[in-house]
Amino acid sequence: VSWTRFKPHEKFHLSEYMRDFTERLGHQLQTYGVMDGRKLVRYQCVVVRQQWDELRTPFFEAFQVQKAAYRRANGGTTAPSLVEDAAPRFVLRDFSCCAQPVGIKTIVRKTFIELDEGSDHSAGCLKRSNSTGEVLAYCV
Repeated sequence: VSWTRFKPHEKFHLSEYMRDFTERLGHQLQTYGVMDGRKLVRYQCVVVRQQWDELRTPFFEAFQVQKAAYRRANGGTTAPSLVEDAAPRFVLRDFSCCAQPVGIKTIVRKTFIELDEGSDHSAGCLKRSNSTGEVLAYCV
């Protein structure tokens, strides 16, 4: 058995890892990074329950061997783990749709978004007063 690192120069996405891992075991597993139209954090994914029930045992047998290889290669006593049926965690904001086209230079200075303080949308926003005492807020 030979081991290779999973795309060491790219960000880890569990859906891609699970798909590749099961393919190397000779199985097909449909994985998704989206649930109910919302993007999951990259360390979670959704799989088809029927497929997972069929692949669960061979997956975990190979995953245990992979964990041991990980510990030997990296040292230490811990290795990545996999938790089933975890509560979904969604990406809060995905601004990739709003990315600025290459070649267009935009300069933004002293810009704040004004929000109604009584609004539920102000949670997680920072508030600041300008020189006239007007309260301004912006979300991070």
